Amino acid sequence: MAVSGSDLKVLFNVKTNSPYSQAIGDTKMSAIFNEALVKTVEDIYRKGDNDYTLDNVRSLVKTGVTAAVATNRITTASVTDLNHILAVKCYIQDATFKPLLTNVLLIDGTYTRIVLSKASALRSKEQVLLTGTPITGTYYVKQLNETVYELYTDVNLLVPAYNGVPYANAGTVSRVIGRYTMPYKSEDKNSSLATPTIYYPKHQETYLYVKLDAGGSTILSAELDYITNIAVPIDVTGVTDLLPIYPQELLYKITDRACEIFAELTRDQSLFQTSVTEIQQTK
Repeated sequence: MAVSGSDLKVLFNVKTNSPYSQAIGDTKMSAIFNEALVKTVEDIYRKGDNDYTLDNVRSLVKTGVTAAVATNRITTASVTDLNHILAVKCYIQDATFKPLLTNVLLIDGTYTRIVLSKASALRSKEQVLLTGTPITGTYYVKQLNETVYELYTDVNLLVPAYNGVPYANAGTVSRVIGRYTMPYKSEDKNSSLATPTIYYPKHQETYLYVKLDAGGSTILSAELDYITNIAVPIDVTGVTDLLPIYPQELLYKITDRACEIFAELTRDQSLFQTSVTEIQQTK
């Protein structure tokens, strides 16, 4: 069995009333299908409540991919298989972190501990950025008391960070905060309540970059969840079998979502309700 874009067109015409839907043309219909593809994958990614549902999009989505950040932006060309961003997590340097680095202790040839000048809100499994010290870099911490923290290279605190170089009475420490971003829409820029902050960062997509904003704070790195470019566009005039890339059930979900988008565009309330019902039934 094969399912092509032209097969989906036939199904779409049946669901929406053939003379009615054919008025939009193949180019517009293909655009509707590809918008439906993105929205369907987004819905399953965000709301998939079981492994069977998630399996429909697992091969189309990558999660937790580290992206290089320079001057608070990601160059999209550096993520070579990026098709559509689903989520962005930023790691932000907290410029308001007040404690100073007073000592670095080397313990038993295995552990490195940092001593801060005063107590803070820094807790176990959070990250710190050390600069100007023999162990410069970003590390996870295990809190031992109010001012002493042990350094690890992994979030589960299983692999101690250690290089054996004694502290040279120099260097700085800052807290690193990890937060997921929200899209920074044009209308948000007119509202002071929607201004990005270190705890509520935002991102804005342009042709060449993903711009990141954490209220002026420095963003050190980012992780992306995204639809990969393995997700080939759906051409309603095409005869190529889509099943090697898209599971059959997913193609039916995409078609139902395309009908919903078409109903919204044409303001056909009856078709819209029918499409929503069919989407619910195929979940």
